[in-house]
Amino acid sequence: MKVVVLQSGGLDSLVVLAGAIKHSHEVFTVRIDLNSRQSDRESSAAQAQREFYDLGATTHSEVSLDLPWFDTH
Repeated sequence: MKVVVLQSGGLDSLVVLAGAIKHSHEVFTVRIDLNSRQSDRESSAAQAQREFYDLGATTHSEVSLDLPWFDTH
Protein backbone atom coordinates (compact mmCIF):
# COMPACT_ATOMS: atom_id res chain seq x y z
CA MET A 1 0.00 0.00 0.00
CA LYS A 2 1.23 3.52 -0.76
CA VAL A 3 1.08 5.99 2.12
CA VAL A 4 1.61 9.76 2.20
CA VAL A 5 2.90 11.16 5.49
CA LEU A 6 2.55 14.89 6.09
CA GLN A 7 5.86 15.53 7.81
CA SER A 8 6.50 18.46 10.14
CA GLY A 9 9.74 17.28 11.66
CA GLY A 10 8.02 16.84 15.02
CA LEU A 11 7.32 13.81 17.17
CA ASP A 12 3.76 13.18 15.94
CA SER A 13 4.70 12.91 12.28
CA LEU A 14 7.77 10.82 13.21
CA VAL A 15 5.52 8.27 14.96
CA VAL A 16 3.24 8.10 11.89
CA LEU A 17 6.28 7.73 9.60
CA ALA A 18 7.75 4.95 11.75
CA GLY A 19 4.40 3.13 11.87
CA ALA A 20 3.97 3.29 8.11
CA ILE A 21 7.47 1.93 7.57
CA LYS A 22 7.01 -0.76 10.24
CA HIS A 23 3.92 -2.00 8.41
CA SER A 24 5.92 -2.21 5.16
CA HIS A 25 4.01 0.51 3.36
CA GLU A 26 5.56 2.36 0.45
CA VAL A 27 6.04 5.77 2.07
CA PHE A 28 6.06 9.20 0.47
CA THR A 29 6.57 12.30 2.60
CA VAL A 30 5.31 15.84 2.11
CA ARG A 31 6.44 18.83 4.14
CA ILE A 32 4.66 22.18 4.00
CA ASP A 33 6.92 25.18 4.62
CA LEU A 34 4.97 28.07 6.10
CA ASN A 35 8.08 30.30 6.19
CA SER A 36 7.89 30.53 9.97
CA ARG A 37 10.68 31.25 12.46
CA GLN A 38 11.04 27.51 13.08
CA SER A 39 11.07 26.59 9.41
CA ASP A 40 14.79 25.82 9.13
CA ARG A 41 14.78 23.72 12.29
CA GLU A 42 11.67 21.80 11.20
CA SER A 43 13.11 21.17 7.74
CA SER A 44 16.38 19.86 9.22
CA ALA A 45 14.53 17.57 11.63
CA ALA A 46 12.31 16.21 8.86
CA GLN A 47 15.34 15.56 6.66
CA ALA A 48 17.14 13.76 9.50
CA GLN A 49 14.08 11.54 10.01
CA ARG A 50 13.99 10.66 6.30
CA GLU A 51 17.73 9.90 6.33
CA PHE A 52 17.33 7.70 9.42
CA TYR A 53 14.76 5.59 7.56
CA ASP A 54 16.81 5.73 4.34
CA LEU A 55 14.06 7.45 2.34
CA GLY A 56 15.48 8.99 -0.82
CA ALA A 57 14.71 12.38 -2.30
CA THR A 58 12.39 10.78 -4.87
CA THR A 59 9.93 9.91 -2.09
CA HIS A 60 9.71 13.47 -0.71
CA SER A 61 8.06 16.70 -1.80
CA GLU A 62 8.26 20.10 -0.17
CA VAL A 63 5.63 22.76 -0.69
CA SER A 64 6.07 26.41 0.26
CA LEU A 65 2.98 28.36 1.19
CA ASP A 66 3.04 32.12 1.33
CA LEU A 67 0.22 33.18 3.62
CA PRO A 68 0.65 36.95 4.06
CA TRP A 69 -2.35 37.13 6.38
CA PHE A 70 -0.70 34.54 8.62
CA ASP A 71 2.34 36.47 9.86
CA THR A 72 4.60 33.87 11.51
CA HIS A 73 7.67 36.08 11.92
